[in-house]
Amino acid sequence: MVKISAKLEMSAPKETSGLNRPMHMSVLLVLAALFVSVFAASATPAETLDEFAYRKIRVKLVDKKGRGVSGASVYGYCRDMHLLWPRINDNQYSQPWQESYLGNTDETGVLTGQVPSGRWAFVACGLSARNHVVAGWTDFEPLPADGQVRIRPKVIRKWSFKVTSTGQSWDGSVRHKKLFLRPRHLPIFIPVSIPPRDVITFELPAGASFELWGQSAGRAKSPAFVLNWGQMDSKTGDGERKLPGQVSILNFEGRRGRASLFWSRPWDHSLTGTVPIIIPSKMLLSPGAYSLGYRWPFGRRIADFVARRYDLGGGDEKTLRFDRKLKGGLAVQKESTRVLARLFVVDENGHLLRRVLSADDKPLPFDGWVVTETGRYKARQTSPGELLFEVVGADDADKGQWHVAIPLPSIYRQKFRAEEGKIIHSRHFRMNIAMVLEDVAANHLAQLDELEDRIRAVSGRKKRRHAETQMKVYVYRRGASATHDGAYIRIGSKIFFRDLPAMAHDFIHELVHNFSLTHGGLQETIVEASRFTGPEILSGQASKWLFIDRMNGIKKRERWYPHTGFYLYCYSQGGPRFLRFMAANEINTRTTLGKQGFSKTEMIAALAGIALQRDLSKISCVYGMCKSPERYAQAVQAVQKIVKINKE
Repeated sequence: MVKISAKLEMSAPKETSGLNRPMHMSVLLVLAALFVSVFAASATPAETLDEFAYRKIRVKLVDKKGRGVSGASVYGYCRDMHLLWPRINDNQYSQPWQESYLGNTDETGVLTGQVPSGRWAFVACGLSARNHVVAGWTDFEPLPADGQVRIRPKVIRKWSFKVTSTGQSWDGSVRHKKLFLRPRHLPIFIPVSIPPRDVITFELPAGASFELWGQSAGRAKSPAFVLNWGQMDSKTGDGERKLPGQVSILNFEGRRGRASLFWSRPWDHSLTGTVPIIIPSKMLLSPGAYSLGYRWPFGRRIADFVARRYDLGGGDEKTLRFDRKLKGGLAVQKESTRVLARLFVVDENGHLLRRVLSADDKPLPFDGWVVTETGRYKARQTSPGELLFEVVGADDADKGQWHVAIPLPSIYRQKFRAEEGKIIHSRHFRMNIAMVLEDVAANHLAQLDELEDRIRAVSGRKKRRHAETQMKVYVYRRGASATHDGAYIRIGSKIFFRDLPAMAHDFIHELVHNFSLTHGGLQETIVEASRFTGPEILSGQASKWLFIDRMNGIKKRERWYPHTGFYLYCYSQGGPRFLRFMAANEINTRTTLGKQGFSKTEMIAALAGIALQRDLSKISCVYGMCKSPERYAQAVQAVQKIVKINKE
């Protein structure tokens, strides 16, 4: 049983430092007849399908005068398959997008690689030798025969930027240090760092239309900011650009000093950055949902605090205080021969302390021990910097008094004793947590309620197996696990130390079980679709590239749940309607046709073909789901007799 301490106030002295049309039975009958007349040649796992064949490419960004732009950020996107290049081989279950996924041009402005055939668009953005922002992109089109993609802007624009809607004592021009640009037809913002100046020179494609964001640290006479300048157009003349709409304002208050604010937009997965801030000062943000975290100094040491969700409206004003007032609590749990304890330290803004860092950015150790009736025992940190402690050989440590020396100036040894925690509820969840975590957990559960709503919309499944999911927090666990009936989800206490916990793949995976889904491509695709607000899935790239490898005759073992790559490909062809069709039919199809001798993969391949109104026999054979086109056709005939027609 988990025991949780009461919160302990700690105060440090102050310091000076889709499917496009409905499916009808007549269409299915035509498809069935088509599938019976299969091709004479059987596809084999070693066969390469021409429509997916790999091609070498060479992307080059040049400025308006034809000179290569070195160090520019580059990516390509194939909307036909929701595929991103450069290739991503790992991080299958990490954040949906990270800036490190971008490619960079060499000293001649070139990036080379290999992509499958298809209609691709490429975008590149960098800084020229004259400090011009050079940006360009292509439309979605087949790859050129020679593989050469040359991106060259045609238009020069000079713009300055001004804020006039704060309603505060400050209004005026702003100077950017970083820009984020997204062409109208592409899904990912592409960043470029720039030297701050009043007028920025852009080199752009003729007729360019794009969305522009920018950020900068504060100055003596102007605030820090993260602002959306809206839709920009290269046809607009030179001059001043005014911010559309109202702004939100963050006030930073407390003892004088400096800090770093980490920000991201949860549903604009490529919008993220770090802004140095001065205390006291202000920061301007365009309205919307943000994940905000920060680091701030305690003398020569730095406290790193976990991000949390903020929903900011136009004209809203929020204050973050940096006064070094903290409160703490401890969760204690037995596991076999050891007792583990997780320390939670929360500041007055409701942010959780992740770790304490030295001036050179290294995590500092926390000393701890436990005093019980049988003696005094050392409490060892399980990993450097992590606030998780273990005691071995003291069976009564969960009943003892824990002493933790927090390595922050003027915050000395603190004493904790385990006791029962607090139960909190949301629309769909119930959780027993340390009382010091009440506000942190409430913020977390509010995000999970929104996530649950998206899962319903994506899957088309409205009914839960259990109306309320019990969240069981385990001190020693790191991820999440659950029974497949959705009654409860076991989560590790470390989930509270994630900046975007509601975006975590492992948690969404467990939550989807409550909608009668089990391991496989259907569940994983619903998980990935639920991490995005639009119809395009940008994550799961490793599975997508493995699918393309197999289509090129490259045999690789699927490292994740079976046929995930196949499902993600089919989703790119049919969109949300394909996924809802499969969610409505897959379980019944497997249950019914399994008795007729069809394998699970044969039934899924046939059902997907019916959903997409396509012959997937070659693809499913090369992928390894069907032994032959004949077997695929037999499965289609059997499946079409029992399938539920999607009447949307």
